[in-house]
Amino acid sequence: MHSSVTGDQITEYVNGVLSGSVAGDSDICSNSLLRAVIYPDSQTSSDRVSLAYNRLGQRKWRKDQAGTIHQYEYDHLGLMKFDKRTTLAGGIDTNVQALGWTTMQNRAYHQAWQNPFFIYALTLRRQGHGKAD
Repeated sequence: MHSSVTGDQITEYVNGVLSGSVAGDSDICSNSLLRAVIYPDSQTSSDRVSLAYNRLGQRKWRKDQAGTIHQYEYDHLGLMKFDKRTTLAGGIDTNVQALGWTTMQNRAYHQAWQNPFFIYALTLRRQGHGKAD
């Protein structure tokens, strides 16, 4: 996008992840997976969205520009089970610190937690062709 005030606004998408053993490292090496998104307003090298993946290529970790870290967990079918905010940046609302999903008997459950208290559950029953009622 071009702005007459700031000039060209370029969002950079950086591919290529390496495996490692510390938080923020992927479990797989791949040149096709997105490692970082750098937005036009980035001021420092840490002012970006960083991503890491498990061996199946599913996102397992995400750090945003503010420093909030999400860790993702999947069930045995590869469906997302949890999105946990394990590190919260300053000024971030702490009411919901985790989201969870589970499927039982054709019902999809969405749950949210505020550590350590359960806040609410939403139940959607799936009927034919993926439609929820």
